[in-house]
Amino acid sequence: MQALKFTKNNNILIPILFILNMLEVILTVKHFTPLYKFSGFTFTTFSIGIVVISILIILLYRLSEKIKEGEFYNRFNIGLLHYLLVIVLVCYIGGFLYFKRYIPGMISGLVLIIPIGIYIFREVKKLHLLNNKMINSSLVIALMLIAITVFAFFIANLFDPVLYPVVIE
Repeated sequence: MQALKFTKNNNILIPILFILNMLEVILTVKHFTPLYKFSGFTFTTFSIGIVVISILIILLYRLSEKIKEGEFYNRFNIGLLHYLLVIVLVCYIGGFLYFKRYIPGMISGLVLIIPIGIYIFREVKKLHLLNNKMINSSLVIALMLIAITVFAFFIANLFDPVLYPVVIE
């Protein structure tokens, strides 16, 4: 019963955080070129990568909802929260320290993801759902989501020459 309480009341916050963060990135990245120029991607590649990541993670979230075991659903959501926290710490805060300027996604990361993430972890801990098995499996899921992110940008990079072919004169 405790797992169902967490599932119904709090888990919807995590995908909403993800979507809001991706919206901020998509809406602001073109105006802050150091992020995608530094990575070697064009704006189109970066945008395609963000869309591919979003679609894959939303599909995985929906798949985790379909699986009737509340434990997997909870683990996926905590894994998604770990993933978001890693993105905030490494990409946004790390990028800010490196470039010394705003990084797309940083505001929603600092204002939404970190405080709500702390709230969710407290709730999960109160419900005694945060044990070694939950932490280990959610960290594995977070690592898989990071691998999906790298894969998404690889796929996006393959499409970029198709969208904007190089003309040799």
